[in-house]
Amino acid sequence: MINNLKNKITHSLTMKNSIWMIIANIIQMIIALFINRTVAEYLDVENYGIINYGISFVAFFTSLCTLGFNSILIKELINNKNKNGKIIGTSVTLRLISSLISIILIYIIIFLLKENNKEIVFCALLQSLALFFDAFTIIGLWYQANLKSKYVAITGLVSYIVVAIYKLTLVYNKKSIYWFAFSNSLTSIVIGTILIFLYFKHKGQKFSFSLETGKNLLKNSYHFILSGLMIAIYAQIDKIMIGSILENISAVGLYSVATTIITLWSFVPNSIVTAFNPTIVFAKNESKEKYIRRLKQLYSIIIWLSIAYALFITIFSKQIIGILYGSKYLGATTALNISIWGVSFSFIGVVREIWLVNNNIQKYSKWFAILGALANIILNIFMIPTFGIVGAAIATFITQLLTGLIANLFFKETRVNFKYIIEAMLFKFN
Repeated sequence: MINNLKNKITHSLTMKNSIWMIIANIIQMIIALFINRTVAEYLDVENYGIINYGISFVAFFTSLCTLGFNSILIKELINNKNKNGKIIGTSVTLRLISSLISIILIYIIIFLLKENNKEIVFCALLQSLALFFDAFTIIGLWYQANLKSKYVAITGLVSYIVVAIYKLTLVYNKKSIYWFAFSNSLTSIVIGTILIFLYFKHKGQKFSFSLETGKNLLKNSYHFILSGLMIAIYAQIDKIMIGSILENISAVGLYSVATTIITLWSFVPNSIVTAFNPTIVFAKNESKEKYIRRLKQLYSIIIWLSIAYALFITIFSKQIIGILYGSKYLGATTALNISIWGVSFSFIGVVREIWLVNNNIQKYSKWFAILGALANIILNIFMIPTFGIVGAAIATFITQLLTGLIANLFFKETRVNFKYIIEAMLFKFN
């Protein structure tokens, strides 16, 4: 009876978390429908390409800055309630250090690649400041671990509205591209500031640093550091290679339109995964049957939502690009129609991370990611020179299919996960 009551409460909190996060992100998406069009038209395709070229480097280094903590901290915070302050304080400190190193590296790399284009170099530097303030997003994991994701959702919504107003002000006052580049960092500044304020308002444990805790966290997360780096390579290397191989920064802008539309809805599966994560951890502690059932249910929801979204985008891709960005960006249509079908395999990989952590076999995460990175780089080398951004889209689709689904068959311990995925697609939960 007590377990049934506990399950009902947990399920109720899970649903509330999902609803809060989805509602907040729907509002953000509605705002984006107007903001994206306004900013894209003001910047034009070339400047939009410059902005996204810099973002690709920042996103690449974000995987290093997180130190793999996002994949393990919810479990650590749930299982070590009395040490939350030490865990968060140590994690934030380590991330601040890694962020400063990454900002310096971004400047050096882009300066060497684009030393003749000071505009690209300075924009990337302004965008990279986001990495420092992103360190405080770890506080959001504390709220998720306590099934209070509404605070994370509200924080994200407030920051999005602030930045949207900021961008509109820039357009109205006809500001230069540098001001738009800084908006990437402004988002992180607002989120970090609000989360710190809320944490202390809700009387979270005092932050502290522990070298021993840091070593333990890195010991558990180092697999995800490497896998995160590899994932970033095949997620961002296409834009970097398009800008380098084609030497056409406008092509980066067009390809970024396709990738942005693909991720525009990502708040839905991400919110669901975030909400389910704690319940899967709880289920693991109760029974294997319940744990596997919860995992399959999550796989099924994510897969079929992704397929439905891909079908919708394929049918209305031209209209969607026209509404969100204008006719100047219709060159992204074919690339969008191809790469959108890899989204389900991408989110399968996100759910798999939960399974790997809870089964203490996260060592395989890095191998999946290495495989994906190598496949994407090799495919891009052959595809981009011949097919341009369409080639990059084909490379991305093949890579996501390989890493999200097929690669599960390559290792003995992960083959059962392939079985879970197929059964989830067929609605076989028992």
